[in-house]
This record gives sequence, structure tokens and C-alpha cells, in this order.
Amino acid sequence: HKPVEYIVSQDDPQGRKLIYELLPPGLKHFRYVGRLDFLSRGLLIMTEDGELSRRLTHPDFQLEREYHVTLNRELGPRSIRKMENGVEIEGGHVSRPELIKSEGKTADIILYEGKKREVREMMKALGYRVQDLLRLRYGPIKLDDLPEGEYRILSKEEQEGLYEIVQEAPRPRY
Repeated sequence: HKPVEYIVSQDDPQGRKLIYELLPPGLKHFRYVGRLDFLSRGLLIMTEDGELSRRLTHPDFQLEREYHVTLNRELGPRSIRKMENGVEIEGGHVSRPELIKSEGKTADIILYEGKKREVREMMKALGYRVQDLLRLRYGPIKLDDLPEGEYRILSKEEQEGLYEIVQEAPRPRY
């Protein structure tokens, strides 16, 4: 469970805290799957299997990433409709969440690609400011109640489930 103000990297020239500082020495060779920016927190999968990592992050496999976001103001129905139709963000990429549930200033959003700072950029394009961003789920793996800064080893069933998902042919999303 990556806390806020940790860098998802093995090195930082600015001297900020690294996620590897949260791991015991025997796990420091693991690779991270995807990233969470400096101000985001939540589920971060790590593995020593490079091919698994590549497949888990490849957009063709369409793995869901679920986020819980707290905004500076209520997410209105008009903004939700815009998100469902696609919001152009940095670099001309169109972000189109699969599912959006909102209540007041919070929303749960499901994305499939996880582009760099995608949730933050989408909200910024709609005139919102993200106050908190928490990744709850990556594919079938859930954060659940794992405390911030802590890690756990995936169960045998969870590991097999991940391998099963990425062994299948990539599935196009329509």
C-alpha cells in the first residue's frame, strides 16, 4: 500500500522517499507494475517476473484499475456524462472511464489503461482538483484493509489468477 509522498522508482535524484524503503531487503529486486504518482496512494503490485509485469501493464489485456478519488467539489451529472463520452487529456489521449459512481465530492472510477496521471488530468480538464487519489484494485487484486506503507505476499490463488488472466489472448474492448 503505497503512501503519499513516496516515489515509485528505484532512485530519485531529488532525494525523496522511495517505495523500496518500505520493503525488506529480500524483495528490493522486485519490479513495480504500473505507477502511482507522488501524491497518490494505494495498491501497487510488485513482481520479479518481467513478462508478467509487461502483460499486466499492456493496454491490450484491458485490466481494470479502480480508483477512489476525493475532489474539491461535488462531481456533477454533466461532468459524469462528459467522462463517459471521453475527456481529452494531455497528449491528445482520450480518457473514457468504464464505470463512474459518485457521491458528493467522492467518486469511484474504473480505467483500463492507467496512462500517466490519467485520473488527475481528466479531473483537471473538467475543472476539478483532486484532493486524494487511492487505487483500490488492479485487475482482480484488491487493496482491502492493508495499512499504508505495508505489503503482503499474494496468495497462491491470487498469483494463479493473475497468470491466468495474462495467459489468455488480449481481448479488444468495444
